[in-house]
Amino acid sequence: MKLKNSKIVTGGLLVFGISLAIIFGLAKGKLYEGERATIEAPFPAVQLKTWRLDINDFGIVKRIIQPRKLYLRIRHLKNNSQNVMRLRFTLSRGDKKTKFRVKIESKPFDLKKDIFVLEPGKEAGFNLYLTLSKESYQKGRWDGKLVIKDEEQGDKIVGVIPIEIINSGRS
Repeated sequence: MKLKNSKIVTGGLLVFGISLAIIFGLAKGKLYEGERATIEAPFPAVQLKTWRLDINDFGIVKRIIQPRKLYLRIRHLKNNSQNVMRLRFTLSRGDKKTKFRVKIESKPFDLKKDIFVLEPGKEAGFNLYLTLSKESYQKGRWDGKLVIKDEEQGDKIVGVIPIEIINSGRS
């Protein structure tokens, strides 16, 4: 009798666990909604479209757990020139405490020199990870620029992407 009861309890817990996982999986899209921003970037271009993000538009889980960590994606980073570009990324910002990291999805990426080689006519994508300083987050506004330079042309600026991050919930 005890063995039969334990099988029923185990089966019930298993069904409950699977049901809970399915419900959370369906709700995940809504909870993490708006966590990232994506833009297209044809090169060379002096100034590209401004990235505007409102932290208040993020999903509830993101706003509670990691409101200062942002994930920005550039898709279709395309070399429209006739020359090979050796791209270097820097972040120009007033707030020096904000940390950033660029992750290139394509090869070749020279990790030692932080240079990405982009052939003529080719396109790639990359991710920019920002961690806002406490001061910027509490202020409710952060402005910066992702500056893209070509080492082949003596670190000439080939693109600038203005980034504007606000928190309308703090205004």
